[in-house]
Amino acid sequence: MAVTGIVVPETPDKVAELQFQYAWEHFKFHAEQRMKMFDFFLIVAGGILAAWGVIVNLHNSIPANPEIDIAGVLIPAFGAIYSTFFLALDTRNTQLLEMSENVLTKMEEAWIYSGSAWRRSTEYGEVRLGILYREELLKKHVKKKRNYCAFQKILFVDNIKHKTAIRAILIISIAGFWFLAASASPAAGMLRSFVFAGAVFSAVWGIGALYSPVRDLKREAAAWAARHETPKDPRPSASPRSRKSSSSRARRGKR
Repeated sequence: MAVTGIVVPETPDKVAELQFQYAWEHFKFHAEQRMKMFDFFLIVAGGILAAWGVIVNLHNSIPANPEIDIAGVLIPAFGAIYSTFFLALDTRNTQLLEMSENVLTKMEEAWIYSGSAWRRSTEYGEVRLGILYREELLKKHVKKKRNYCAFQKILFVDNIKHKTAIRAILIISIAGFWFLAASASPAAGMLRSFVFAGAVFSAVWGIGALYSPVRDLKREAAAWAARHETPKDPRPSASPRSRKSSSSRARRGKR
């Protein structure tokens, strides 16, 4: 049956198939978009570094040129701001990607790779076959290990994720570009305040972007709890004295 142009499945199997297709298409789109965006970032960042190298050569051949000195500050500053905005975009893209990952992980665990047929014995013990579910299981296991410090948890788990590697590259790019801008010729000292303000902006914006998934998850949990909480009775509750008087009146009425 069709409702407003949308085909509504009529059997549980069709519902499960629709759920999987929806989650997979969402995952596929954002995964491809993320890698294309990162490729674009590398191309633009390489062009910015090449332009900065040309400015350095011009500065060495034509010393004491104010225009060249200003360009030596503005070009890496643009690279730092560009990297900061890209960090925010990548964080948002990762957040959308993890939404579909969570759904696909539950599907793997529940019915795609469920049962004893999807198990394999290794020299270290039995493991369960799967894709996203295996990674999620490893992540939860390592986080429960109290003898692992934060660095070890990142080293043992997060290093296998594209998220950690891409963010490390972006953070290093932001810091590197601002360092190049700050180490420009002293003749461009009038732009030092601009470099300082830009570095503060990058730090605040980058930290806010990295924290945004946690903030959104807290807001989502609060919104979900508010939606499903039991509505309160709008009538004011009676005081103990009023309840006693009403009960005494009821007893007198019975008499």
